[in-house]
Amino acid sequence: MNTLIPVSSKIFDENVPLQFSNILDGLTNYLNFNINGNNVLDGENAIIEFLTEVFQLNDNEGFVDLYLNKLDESEKNNLLKMCYTDDTNTIIEHINLNHNEPYYKLTNKSLIPFLVRLNTREIFFVTFYFSKIPFTI
Repeated sequence: MNTLIPVSSKIFDENVPLQFSNILDGLTNYLNFNINGNNVLDGENAIIEFLTEVFQLNDNEGFVDLYLNKLDESEKNNLLKMCYTDDTNTIIEHINLNHNEPYYKLTNKSLIPFLVRLNTREIFFVTFYFSKIPFTI
């Protein structure tokens, strides 16, 4: 079903106005803030709520980078093993693991909790990009 739509670097560049080469560049050159929680679940839920709101403000559309194209088959298998069963199923059902670029268009807000968990559980780093109201998370 692949509801994270694979896109080329060209399409990504044409649609995402706020990009930076690395996290330190982003923190140094752009306004930024932290979302804090009392524990992992509290923080995770705050991030999910925030991203869902930003997603809706951006006409239910955004982009993510998943550098799955940098993983070999054994690393992809390890990624699947590190996830909870539901998240493993989400990867298999919604992501084209053979896409040769890191960029995907996000059009399904139900995937936001899964993508957040990849970050907060330190399984895989995902960056979220929004265009209508330029925002990178």
